[in-house]
Amino acid sequence: MTSAARFVGQRVARHEDARFLTGRAQYVDDIAMPDTVHVAFARSHMAKGTIVSIDVDAAREVPGVVAVYLAADLDAVLHDHKVDDEPPHGERPFRLLAADDVRCVGEPIVMVVADSRYHAEDAVDAPPFAAGCRSTAGSARTRRPCATG
Repeated sequence: MTSAARFVGQRVARHEDARFLTGRAQYVDDIAMPDTVHVAFARSHMAKGTIVSIDVDAAREVPGVVAVYLAADLDAVLHDHKVDDEPPHGERPFRLLAADDVRCVGEPIVMVVADSRYHAEDAVDAPPFAAGCRSTAGSARTRRPCATG
């Protein structure tokens, strides 16, 4: 009998529950490290579309923002990475951020790096941050925001 099989169908004593239920547990997010930066992503609201414009000037002006990255900024870092064995094209280039098009709802478009999680999220939500997309889903081709602040 394998060691995993002996637990199937059996009660397993959980010793960590008391810490979590009483608020004494420590999570990774609770650990403060010096000079830590935080990341937030602006994500697509569209399932499929072509990116026609991205305006990140307001996000760069938010206090605490260290950097704002678009796909073009990260291409040099990821140029050798491929998504393997994905038919019908085989090795498609890996992308961290959407470049010319969005392929699904929630796909990251802009990455904001800031000195706190709150500043990063504020920069993503900063008006008039917007990424304009033209929908390519279905037959109608309409321009509308694919991510907004």
